[in-house]
Amino acid sequence: MAARPRKSGSKDLPSYLYRKSGGYLYKHPQAKKTKFYPGEQKAEAIRIAQKMNAYFASVKKQSVVDSLGRARPPEISEALKSFTKDYLPRLQLKETTAKAYQSTFKRLDADFGQRRLDEIDQERLSNYLLDNYTGDGYDKTRARLNHFYKYCISRGWVTANLALGTLPSIKTGKQTRPHTLEALQSIQEHSPEWLQDMITVAMATLLRPDDLRNLKKEDVDLEKGTIRVAVGKTTNYKEAVYLEIYMNSLMFNPAEAIQRRLKSGLVSPYVFAYRPHDRAKKDQIEKKKHWSYITKGKLSKTFREARNAAGVYDHLPVNQRPTFKEIRNFGAQMLRDNQYPEDFIQKLMGHKRFTTTQIYLDDGKPKYQKVEL
Repeated sequence: MAARPRKSGSKDLPSYLYRKSGGYLYKHPQAKKTKFYPGEQKAEAIRIAQKMNAYFASVKKQSVVDSLGRARPPEISEALKSFTKDYLPRLQLKETTAKAYQSTFKRLDADFGQRRLDEIDQERLSNYLLDNYTGDGYDKTRARLNHFYKYCISRGWVTANLALGTLPSIKTGKQTRPHTLEALQSIQEHSPEWLQDMITVAMATLLRPDDLRNLKKEDVDLEKGTIRVAVGKTTNYKEAVYLEIYMNSLMFNPAEAIQRRLKSGLVSPYVFAYRPHDRAKKDQIEKKKHWSYITKGKLSKTFREARNAAGVYDHLPVNQRPTFKEIRNFGAQMLRDNQYPEDFIQKLMGHKRFTTTQIYLDDGKPKYQKVEL
């Protein structure tokens, strides 16, 4: 760490030597102790400060290589910068996910930035995660560190992936309770028109909230009765998933809801759109893809307000009240209960493996086995 520029009253003093209380105080960031010299010992204070500065400079230079002459790992701060610049763009993450990585790394930089990579051992990293994160935050930070350590191994800076050595979080089961048809119908009655139709289409198509928000009018063909979707979660995969959904094969008649949106009179490229309030801030609108675009926050907030106004889940703790994204689970279970084939449900959900679909079909209810003589 470079010394701060000398103030005008200290121009005659070496770095890290300061005037204080009628004397001189030597305080180097690498020194374990400070040393005070009375005012009459100025010459001695300067001599010792120059000697100690030279010593610490040589120590820092020697610490660049280890006893075998190999380059030591960089500071974590530098490694994080290198990862963010050289490797993060290659992951082709969504903008929000990339920002989440940067946010995690900013905190790591603040906590460990000045330490070298080899100064962080398994115990320190494990304790850091356990002490600072829980639930999804723990899992996501652990996953980001996994990517980071893989990169560091590829650069030859470390030999072990410490992130993999940490414990995965203990799953306590899904806390959010499932939707019911009666509750969703009541929520629709307390929703603006765009959300009413969005809920209907979500129940019928099982599309993810992000795919519904980004559904464009050009993706819908009412004459053929089809919706074409590039499943957003898979677009960065080697094999992206593209769906052509025939609406007449689904429950809840999504074609009528989509037709209402197309005839709403709102000039927008998106099927689901809304007119912002007159007092909406200009800078917020300009940041969006389109002034009518429904952001993730807007959808979550509007659904939450309608759900709370309907009062259908007031008997549940706040963390157990289902959100918009749980409609996907509800729709999958409704199709199964109405004898739709499981492979049809899997394709509709855009899953490559049925084991993933099974997670959505699990309603959380206990499974009883018949025991009889």
